[in-house]
Parts: sequence; C-alpha cells; structure tokens
Amino acid sequence: MNLFILGVSVIWFVTSYYFILQPKYTMPQVDVHEGNTPFVADEENSYLEEQENGSYIFHYAGFTDTVSKEDVESGMYEDYPIIKYNKK
Repeated sequence: MNLFILGVSVIWFVTSYYFILQPKYTMPQVDVHEGNTPFVADEENSYLEEQENGSYIFHYAGFTDTVSKEDVESGMYEDYPIIKYNKK
C-alpha cells in the first residue's frame, strides 16, 4: 500500500508540470485602454501615404512620421495599406 501511495504521488507530481489549473480571467476594457497605455499600430488604424518624391508618410494615432522608399520596399511596412500619390 505504501508503494502504491508513493507511485501515485510521484505520478501526480510529474504530471502537475503539464497543466495549470486556474480560473478564467477576462481583463476589463477600461484597464486595457487608459491614457498611459502605449498605442499599437496595426493595419486597422494606420496607413502609409505616398509622396511626390517617392517617400511615404506613416499615419498612426493622430501622429505622422516620414518613411523612406527603401524601408517600404524592404517590407518593413507591408502590413499597412498604402494611399498612392495622385498627380493633379
């Protein structure tokens, strides 16, 4: 009987490293989007605007940043939609 209890204890101890029992937790949206939370730029809220000289302006969260043509062609911004330059 002692050997059985020891065997079950060892098996239980080893298998405890394969799973973790914990309650399900859903983070409230209020905690996620506070003023000090960094902005995440993705294809849904950011885009590139092509310029006459071949460079691009990267728009995200009300900010803009100039991006070189080489950076866009290398694939660094491939996930973002591009607004092509329209000659008037």
